[in-house]
Amino acid sequence: MLLLINYCSYLTITSHNLYSPRAPPAGAHHLAADFSSALRLVESELADQADQVWIIGGSSLYKELMERPGTKRLFVTRILKQFDCDTFLPQISPGKYHLLFITTLVVLAVMSFAEVLEHSHISTHKPKQL
Repeated sequence: MLLLINYCSYLTITSHNLYSPRAPPAGAHHLAADFSSALRLVESELADQADQVWIIGGSSLYKELMERPGTKRLFVTRILKQFDCDTFLPQISPGKYHLLFITTLVVLAVMSFAEVLEHSHISTHKPKQL
């Protein structure tokens, strides 16, 4: 798995292992100027390292990803509590994505700022009929 993380004006690509930011091993991170450059890097130089790419914000990166052909799945976590904030997930098009399932967790001590999280698995593929 590779993670694409939007950090201000560049993208960081990191391997699936999470490292201390103080001492990541050589080659653990790659920088790309924009989303297209990051995808080219993932498809070429890093292609043998992962079969999945996960995107971790921000909203402009999510929007660009959701508008691209080839985006197959969205894993959405909703925090069921209101917060003052200025960044939001773009609208998910029901014409493009289909809800596969929802799970609900009650979080007690792990995340004191939210009591319930709702995880949605949304896909461009219609679920198989049983």
